Amino acid sequence: MLEFTNDRQTLIQSYGALICTDRFDHIVGISGAIDEITDRPATDYLGRDIRDFLADRFYSQSKKILNTVRGIKQQEIANKVLELNNGEKAYMLYLSQVNNHIHWEWELNTVSKPAAFHMHDIAHVLESSQLTLWHKLSEKIAQIVGFDRVYVYQIHENNSSEVIAEHTKDPTQSLLYSRFSADFFQPEDLENYMATTYRYVPDLFAPLASFHELKEELVNAKKSHLYPLPLLHADFARSLGTKSVIAYPLVANGRLWGILMAHSVTASTIDLSKRQLCQLLCIYAAKKQESNIKNNLLEFQENIHDTLLRLRTDLMSEPDLFTTMVSHLEKIQQIVPAEGLAICIGDQVHVSGVAPSNKQIQQIENLIQTIKDKPIFLDSNFRLRHADKIEGALNFAGIMALRLGKGSEIKIMWFRQEEIDTVYHTTPLRQHLHMDEHGVEDTIYTHETWQRAMLDTAKSWDTNDLYFAQHLRNLLHDIMLAKSEEKDRINQKLISLNNELEMLTFTLSHDLKNPLSVVKMSSQMLSRKLTDANDRRWIDMLLDGVEDIEIMVDSVLSVGKSKVYLFELVEIPMIQMIRKIVSHSKLVLNSFNSEITFGELLPIWGERNLLHQVFQNIIGNAIKYSKDHIAPKIHIHSYILDSKTIYEIQDNGIGIPKGELESIFHVFKRSSNVGKISGTGVGLALVRRILDRLEATILLQSSEQEGTNVKISFKTKPLTK
Repeated sequence: MLEFTNDRQTLIQSYGALICTDRFDHIVGISGAIDEITDRPATDYLGRDIRDFLADRFYSQSKKILNTVRGIKQQEIANKVLELNNGEKAYMLYLSQVNNHIHWEWELNTVSKPAAFHMHDIAHVLESSQLTLWHKLSEKIAQIVGFDRVYVYQIHENNSSEVIAEHTKDPTQSLLYSRFSADFFQPEDLENYMATTYRYVPDLFAPLASFHELKEELVNAKKSHLYPLPLLHADFARSLGTKSVIAYPLVANGRLWGILMAHSVTASTIDLSKRQLCQLLCIYAAKKQESNIKNNLLEFQENIHDTLLRLRTDLMSEPDLFTTMVSHLEKIQQIVPAEGLAICIGDQVHVSGVAPSNKQIQQIENLIQTIKDKPIFLDSNFRLRHADKIEGALNFAGIMALRLGKGSEIKIMWFRQEEIDTVYHTTPLRQHLHMDEHGVEDTIYTHETWQRAMLDTAKSWDTNDLYFAQHLRNLLHDIMLAKSEEKDRINQKLISLNNELEMLTFTLSHDLKNPLSVVKMSSQMLSRKLTDANDRRWIDMLLDGVEDIEIMVDSVLSVGKSKVYLFELVEIPMIQMIRKIVSHSKLVLNSFNSEITFGELLPIWGERNLLHQVFQNIIGNAIKYSKDHIAPKIHIHSYILDSKTIYEIQDNGIGIPKGELESIFHVFKRSSNVGKISGTGVGLALVRRILDRLEATILLQSSEQEGTNVKISFKTKPLTK
């Protein structure tokens, strides 16, 4: 037994009938208005083959209809309009595919001659300027459909809207430049208009028909032209004395940019061919608007290009980000029209024009993060919505704010003051109908639309405002990243120089002081044996020179000890660092035939720059001293052993003679088998010194001509209590 849906009731218009079939041509949805075509109730056809319905009323034309449906299923055609006649009445059948269903929309054919189409109808619209496009479109649509009023809503980013063009027979009832609050276009209403190419209501007061569907089917009736106009907009049209409505969505750049709406004070019929002609005109107009938007954006880009370029140059060359931004404040405020501007970097705040206090700015920032934790925030109704959450009176109504950096280190806020205007608002109404008064027991829902002065609201932020904010944020992000990378590069260079200084002091203390001591002692012994005063004078001069050198060495050692590089141990990810070192070393050493494999590369508890120097030296040596092998191979992996993070770097290079494994860590010491391979003998000494600082150890296992295995043991991250 077939089950109908009981959990939801769908109503559609009754000027036509809707049938939905599945991929097997079974009827899975049907409107009650089908009884205008057939004598049988709609529910009799649910679950049955569409051929049964066609056999009842359109038997002679069923083959042509089914062939068309087959073409739509096979995507040979997107949709099709057929003119049919069952011997009694003429019908228009609009066929289309929605998901896995075929929609059959039936309506009476009200005219025998379709609307004439002329290219000048489109040319008349396309040749319009940006200022006249929508007025000319409204005029042309009014000529085609013969309605009393045709007007265009522009829907802003915040869902508020405004009538920007109108053609009306009664100028005293004009809606031109009327503004509507954001609640006039609810998200579900926008979805309604986007679902199909138009919404047509020949009689706003006609009863709706039930749409019956099988329980297990998900029929999307919104995709049908017969789906009703949003209730709020139908109520508003009725309040203006309208009987008939047709509405076309104006889609530009993938969003509902606006809606063309036509009203008639009498119940009027528009035949399908005219509706489709108007649809075509609206599509072309929307494409023209899309082009206008892109051209305006390109023009805006050109206007701001020089400003952003100068700002980038100054930010890169000047060390103080805050001072540089403040110097460009006036130009930034000109590009995005606003009465006030605030630039906050860290604890520094600079305001210009009409702006809140520093304390309020911090409260606004905290509030914005709770409302919408995104890098750019826009609200032209900020004071209206949130004034009670901020201490003190706010001297602005709308705000645009961008944030970036750790903890929103950089904040830029634009403030706009109130623009008092009369705006349409809506209030939902509910009325219960009683059997004794209305002859039916039911609840009806309607809306009341009324005008009031809009306070605490600023001019809406537009596409150009948002575009500039996004590009300014991207620019600041790039500058911060570049400065951070430059800082890291300088820091790494300083660390490297510091380590080289340590190596120098180490060399002075061990390799210079010992020979100096020998020279000093020998000179003193020689001085005792010499009797000639002139000879003794030369020895004394030699001893004085030795003493001067000792003082210089001690001074250098003292300076080296006082300039200790302080660092903090953190957990450092190693995968990207090691792979980057490998890639760089292969390039520098011209060793592209080296086969380098990786095991697990665990993070290390250490300091990034120090670890980079360690692995750059070890991996560089592995590649350099194995590249002349017929098939050089290097393997890098890590593991945990006895609460230590162990890294092993294995190669099949020239190896190190066993007797030289310990001395290889001495400064300027190289193994005896390196031949003509270039090197300084400082790298491994530097590695050991760094590892000592990190409280890590290094062990070499190597045999000459068999390769080397370097094993480094690091402390693991301490457990948090």
